[in-house]
Amino acid sequence: MTPLLDVSGLTIGFPTSTGHALAADGVGFGVDAGETLGLVGESGCGKSVSLRSLLGVIPRPGRVLGGTAMWRGERDLLDASRGDWRAVRGREIAMIFQDPQQSLNPVYSIGDQLVEVLTKRAGRTRRDARARAVELLDRVGIPSARERLRDYPHQLSGGMRQRVMIAIAIACEPALLLADEPTTALDVTIQDQILSLLADLQAESGMALILVSHDLGVIGQACDRVSVMYAGRVVESGDVDEVLLAPRHPYTRGLLAAVPAMPGEQRSERIAAIPGQPPTIADLPPGCSFAPRCGLARAECALVPMELDRRAGAHRSACPFADAARRQEERSHA
Repeated sequence: MTPLLDVSGLTIGFPTSTGHALAADGVGFGVDAGETLGLVGESGCGKSVSLRSLLGVIPRPGRVLGGTAMWRGERDLLDASRGDWRAVRGREIAMIFQDPQQSLNPVYSIGDQLVEVLTKRAGRTRRDARARAVELLDRVGIPSARERLRDYPHQLSGGMRQRVMIAIAIACEPALLLADEPTTALDVTIQDQILSLLADLQAESGMALILVSHDLGVIGQACDRVSVMYAGRVVESGDVDEVLLAPRHPYTRGLLAAVPAMPGEQRSERIAAIPGQPPTIADLPPGCSFAPRCGLARAECALVPMELDRRAGAHRSACPFADAARRQEERSHA
């Protein structure tokens, strides 16, 4: 079965005096209709810029240097013309950005911004668009939706602004929604409400979702599959339960070890931060980029190609040494 979106070899560079610093280096992932894929990793690992490339909105002077992003098996989004982008953006693929305060226009009312999307992208009349705008605000859980159409972004709370962004994103009923850390600035209660809303919208429409987050709890709650990114590369991918319960890459294990235990949860290991700092993309070490911070590092890591293995099954890792090291560790504790 052809996936809804299939990204392969995505490489994104920002020019420097010595060439290109690669924000994404051979990134690959895919998503099927109705499925939720999570992209997780520390800030600066390439999650957001990878998503932005799918809509042609990479911050300048960055640009795509290679790879493909096949949409419905027919169209390469990385090689799209302006006409292709107009046909795709908002209509087939929509995006929710991290900060709705910066994404919403402060000088236009909420109603005007929704109506503009519905008239220009969905071809509705202004009267029909205004009625549909009320329906959308009501659907995303904004009370007194008709009255809220007159409000400006600054008059809404952070959670309400994010709901407005979701309403705008789903206005044209896209097949794929890209969500770039949509709950980062929200408190836990509102965060859960937003995630539940996205899940409900998926169940109703069969929409696919790619969710970017640095929060493994959010990924575990919302996603079917997950790709873990580090320094512009995917270092582990698989079904979310397999990756979070039995991580194979040292970086994924480090992320999980740094997550505080839930109340009443029993943990055999203490919380431990990953030592050091992520490398800058303009000065990556040879081989495995995680080696300088890895407790399993060895001389051979300088030769690791940082590619996901070809082992059977969907759970894949870019570390050729972690499985053997873990078995040795388990034997020593036996």
